[in-house]
Amino acid sequence: RWMLDPLRVDPQSRMPDYFDEDARSVLVDVLEGDAKKQIEAIRQYLRQGNKMKLPIMQ
Repeated sequence: RWMLDPLRVDPQSRMPDYFDEDARSVLVDVLEGDAKKQIEAIRQYLRQGNKMKLPIMQ
């Protein structure tokens, strides 16, 4: 929820909005612009902790 609408969760947040009200991302070429898929990918990446590998840019 925080990543979809950071100002709704914390009005003082400095995190910018990357997703619109329909859960579409401005990054339309990443996971078909699906915000929920992008957020889940970020969550899975961060869960790796110290085992985290550098992302592969395509």
